[in-house]
Amino acid sequence: MSEKYPIGTRSESEELVRQWGFQHIFTWTDGGYVNSMDLLQSQTKHQHDLYPISRNRITGLSLAWAPRSRLTPGSNAHYSPHTHSGLTTHLIRRGTLTITYPEDNAELHNGQVKKETFGVGERIDVPAGKVHEVWIGREGCEYVIGE
Repeated sequence: MSEKYPIGTRSESEELVRQWGFQHIFTWTDGGYVNSMDLLQSQTKHQHDLYPISRNRITGLSLAWAPRSRLTPGSNAHYSPHTHSGLTTHLIRRGTLTITYPEDNAELHNGQVKKETFGVGERIDVPAGKVHEVWIGREGCEYVIGE
């Protein structure tokens, strides 16, 4: 069981991850969670990673943003086995995330697939270069990533 952290606003969650020593921090949304106000606040920080999901009809300016190629319709998103070049952390703000480590399954668990599901307030650290596979719960998931 992992330690649970308080989940406040998106900015507070991102600041918490920053306090853990991560330099590149962003909030990722899979499935049904799009908080327009949170996304609007972040448009100047990571606009290259976002696309507009609503616009002002008169000015044409974007009013709300969603992560580019990261907002999936519905839920149950799946990320096939992959690695990251550096340590990453994931702080769950809403929903659930299930993770497995395929190489550990083969080497440590005699081929048995071990999966662990994390929920709101939980932190998952994935070491640099560690192969992992992820499933998002049917309710979707919003999480802060630190790299």
